[in-house]
Amino acid sequence: MNEQTHNQKHVSIAKKELCIEGAHIMNTNNCLRISLSKDISIHCIDELYEGIHEMTTANNFSAIDINASQVSSIDTAGVQLILALKYQSDICDWQFTVSEMPESCTKVIHLLGVNDSDLH
Repeated sequence: MNEQTHNQKHVSIAKKELCIEGAHIMNTNNCLRISLSKDISIHCIDELYEGIHEMTTANNFSAIDINASQVSSIDTAGVQLILALKYQSDICDWQFTVSEMPESCTKVIHLLGVNDSDLH
């Protein structure tokens, strides 16, 4: 059996894909691709952070791409997670991109004093 299911978590043995509340995370071509779900809030951040940490320690990659096109709601915990990933990318010299962020999320991020340049 190639897959394990545990507490709403789907993990392949090779750590190439992880589906959790809040995101679908894949390692493809040395890029960690994170597709965020509709609601990125404090309610799912712990599991989301643990999933991303699990993937980053189990795989080698040179880039992180966050697809935020499905996000309709984000709170300060979600913004902090994105900024933490950006910070980690800078330290590890990984390419970092946030693609397709809806205007509603961009407004929240700007209200928190984060500039677009902080996300690229």
